[in-house]
Parts: sequence; structure tokens; C-alpha cells
Amino acid sequence: MNIGYIRTSTTLQENSVETQKETLQNYCKLYKMNLDKVYIDFGVSGKTFDRDEFNQLINQVKQGCIRQIMVSELSRLGRNMLELLKTIEILKEHNTNLVVIKEGIDLSKKSSELFIHLLGVLSNYELSLLKDRISSVLETKKNHNKPYCREVYGFDRVGDKLVPNEVEQRMVKKVLMLRNKKNYSYGEIVKYLKRNKYQSKKNTDISRNSVIGIIKNHTKNQDFSSINWQIRCVSPLGNTHLILFKSSN
Repeated sequence: MNIGYIRTSTTLQENSVETQKETLQNYCKLYKMNLDKVYIDFGVSGKTFDRDEFNQLINQVKQGCIRQIMVSELSRLGRNMLELLKTIEILKEHNTNLVVIKEGIDLSKKSSELFIHLLGVLSNYELSLLKDRISSVLETKKNHNKPYCREVYGFDRVGDKLVPNEVEQRMVKKVLMLRNKKNYSYGEIVKYLKRNKYQSKKNTDISRNSVIGIIKNHTKNQDFSSINWQIRCVSPLGNTHLILFKSSN
């Protein structure tokens, strides 16, 4: 199937939908091909690739139902270079061609290999910049004694402050004791936590990997009665995080 894809950033761009559709139809007419279907994401930002119609389109690609996808210009497919590159890799993996009319891109032609190479270079550069920005923000928060993750196991977050959660802290201390003093295996600790109804912040059972994270990231022989806390980087506990506790004084 030859499929067209259309996207507008706002719901006020009805003319843009018609313009894009006309561009696709004219291209098909010029090259004597059928436009079998058009997927339209109306009023969705190009920065996100989590779009209803786009997701359906990719699912069809993965099922081998689509031979070619056409867009009027590259920005209609998306504005995130990293996600663009991932999408192109999916299309190549499933032998689906991509035609971008305005930029003259046709993945079935050798001339488009340079485009893919440049997109990969730019995507890596964008990823490097993103990592630098994230590191800078985390470092600033750490230097100002502010929490720098969404949630931390052992504390409840109130604004920019972390208030100790006594139940969770007892659990962390218990895990360290079971492992370091009683030589429990990770599986035995998981069973103990499940038996005593300990759960993550998302109210799910604590997994073996979460237990390993607690043991790996928490300082041994810690005094949990201290009121001065230094928060270090963390390890996942379900969709939450674990932390290292240490007295500042």
C-alpha cells in the first residue's frame, strides 16, 4: 500500500491539512500511483512521536502491510531528530520506503544515504547536548541540596524538601540487615518483603532487581535516626527510585 501521512501542530490549521493532502495527491498523479490511505494527526506537536494515527501507521509497517509512506515535508513526520532516525530505522527494517516530497528524499534511492548519515550525526549531537543539559541541571540541584529525581524510596517529597518516610526507611534498613548479617539471598529477601506486604511507591511488589539496587546503593551500617541527609544518585524501584542516606555532620 502507498500511504500518506499528514500532521498539523494546532487545530487551527485546517488549510494545512488540505494543502498537505493536495501535495500528496499531485505527487501520486505525477508518478501514476494510487494513494491508498491517509493518516492524519490533527493538532499534535511534532516534538512528540506518541501520536494516535502515527502509532497506528507504525503498527501497520511492523505487520508488513505498507510498502511506501509519503509526507509533504520532513517536519510533518516530526521535529525530533532522534525519533526521526528511529522511525527511519523501523521503516528500513520492514522494507518500507519513505518519500519526503519537499526535500526530495526517497529512501529507495542511493542519493538518500547521505541524508540518513547526516541525520544520524545530527541525532548524536542532539543527544550529546541533551545529556549535558540534564547533567548540568542535576549537578545544580545536588549542589543546592535539592532532590533531583521524581520520587525517592525512603522519603516523601513535599515541594523541594524530602520528608523521611519511617515505614520505607525501616524496610531499607531491614533489607540491609537481612543481606549483610543473615546472609539472605535476593530471592529470600523478596519473599520476606512480599510476606510482610512491603511495596514500592507505585503499590507494586518489590522485585529482585529492586532489592539488588537497595543493597548496591545504600551505605552499610547507616544511622537512620540522623536528621541530616545527603542524597546521592539513585537506582530504580519500580518506577520510583532508591537513595543513599548519609549524615552530613
